[in-house]
Amino acid sequence: MANRIKNSQLILVKDNIQGEWNIPLLENAAAMSNAEVAEEPDWEQFNTVIVCEYTKRAENIYHTPAPAGKTAVVVGNEMDGVSKDILKRADKVVKIPMSSKTLTSVNVGVASAICLYVLSKNIARNGVPSSNIKQNDTDVLISPPDDPAEAGSMLRSVAAFGWSKAYTYDEYKSWFSDDRNRILLSRAAARRDNNPIKIFEYEKIKAERYKGVVHCSSGRLGVPLTRFRLQDKGRYLLGIGDLPETLPRVLPVHTVYVDTVNKKIAPAFRHMGSIFLSYISEMVEMRRKAK
Repeated sequence: MANRIKNSQLILVKDNIQGEWNIPLLENAAAMSNAEVAEEPDWEQFNTVIVCEYTKRAENIYHTPAPAGKTAVVVGNEMDGVSKDILKRADKVVKIPMSSKTLTSVNVGVASAICLYVLSKNIARNGVPSSNIKQNDTDVLISPPDDPAEAGSMLRSVAAFGWSKAYTYDEYKSWFSDDRNRILLSRAAARRDNNPIKIFEYEKIKAERYKGVVHCSSGRLGVPLTRFRLQDKGRYLLGIGDLPETLPRVLPVHTVYVDTVNKKIAPAFRHMGSIFLSYISEMVEMRRKAK
């Protein structure tokens, strides 16, 4: 059973967030974890202030126990970060571990979703299990919805968490498209200017290379992510979203879902997939540390 903190209340604090498109993403991130959203809060109300920012003193969010009482989780501008005044108020500064040498951040909505998920599930106290798989023994397949920004942002996360290539079931032509507007939206969300990830159409997947599929379901089917551990050695395909019906069914499928606190809120595609990959990346890191 999850080791949760009693009377814990998370409040997502927005500091100089730019882009109207980020507002619904931040609200979805908060709702997933039953957190409130604030922009100019009364700082005296908080028992703890946690800032999500890359600084020298930042600690891994997966090693940060959820505090009791009212906790502010602050996210800032994607270019300028959190203001110095708020940083001075921080009891803790945390970062989301990433493996990319060129991408050191994810979308602010994604960052919020990951931080709130990790804290609301109290993962630091419950622990992330190590696995027998290695990251380079996994490939990623995404099946994005009809939104180029969701596809691009997800590919940004794939690269940030250490994968050098990805397959996409591009049903809605968000990436492999002749529509210039869709191309621009997906490339911008992917930070294509410094994102070297290689993208392939899913038809290029060679099913015989894999021992199975780890499928992150958009519903609440299968095993909760925080209880998931893939112990079998071999090569696996990590599928995010609805799997293509033409994907060979001879492969065994391990279905997991992001077990958000609020069961009534469906995570945005980029939130679901990024939490999944972040958790898997940390699981693989735990394996390396165990050696």
